[in-house]
Amino acid sequence: MSRFGSLAEVCADDPGAFLSTDEAREEEALDPADLATVERALAELVYVSVPEELLESDYEGPAGWSPSQRPSGRPEISPLAA
Repeated sequence: MSRFGSLAEVCADDPGAFLSTDEAREEEALDPADLATVERALAELVYVSVPEELLESDYEGPAGWSPSQRPSGRPEISPLAA
């Protein structure tokens, strides 16, 4: 579970042991019924389950808008500001 909000990762083993939730299921390391139980519990606690494969992927920045369409209220940050 994340300390940065209502996010949770469900893993069949240690994070990174499998490439994806599907792979863990295919190798019978993650029982579909157990996964459903955990997903229900997280939903009841208003947590969002984040797939392990998403957390393991490279971050390429926010999607859905270009820098010229920066959402209002967010300041432009200079790449030289540090």
